[in-house]
Amino acid sequence: MTLDRLELGRQISQLLTAYDTALESGKPEAAVDAHLFTIEELSPNSDFSDMMFYGERDRDFHELATEAVAREIIFRQLGRPGVLEHIRQQMVAALADPGLAPLFRRHAEMKITAIDAEMPAGNA
Repeated sequence: MTLDRLELGRQISQLLTAYDTALESGKPEAAVDAHLFTIEELSPNSDFSDMMFYGERDRDFHELATEAVAREIIFRQLGRPGVLEHIRQQMVAALADPGLAPLFRRHAEMKITAIDAEMPAGNA
């Protein structure tokens, strides 16, 4: 499957708009589900939902799109272990920042734990 970067970018933009609107109404889940489903179909190896909602930092539209594409490219070259190692390195780098907000610190720690559990033996 060819990664449609324009469609991915369009869906991320729509997701962010829908999410902001839904937060105001108090029902964010219903508004974002369809967009999130489409994004995860377009970029199934990016862990997009985790990146957006449980990442080590807030990302803007361009950062989300760029990172989703980067993770897909890594997947095509190195498979799932390569993507996991890439994400793990991002989390470790975030944890090295003494100014990292406690919520983001917790997300990074939890993601590292999850990656270590998922990584094949010898790759962690």
